[in-house]
Amino acid sequence: MGELVNDQPPSKKPNLDEIYNQLLRGFGHELVNDSNAEELAARARADGHQLLATELQEWKRVC
Repeated sequence: MGELVNDQPPSKKPNLDEIYNQLLRGFGHELVNDSNAEELAARARADGHQLLATELQEWKRVC
C-alpha cells in the first residue's frame, strides 16, 4: 500500500480581525476563547458595537 497524502492545506487559525468581522455578521462565536474575548470586547467598544462588547464581556464571565 502507498503512503496516504493529505492534499488539504493545513487549517489556518483565524486571526483576531477575521474573528471580529465574523462576529459583526453574527457568526464566529465558536472562535471566541479565554485568550481573545477581552481584546475582542475592547475592540467592539471602541468601534461603538456596545451589544457585541456586552456579549463578549458576559461570555468571559461565564467561562
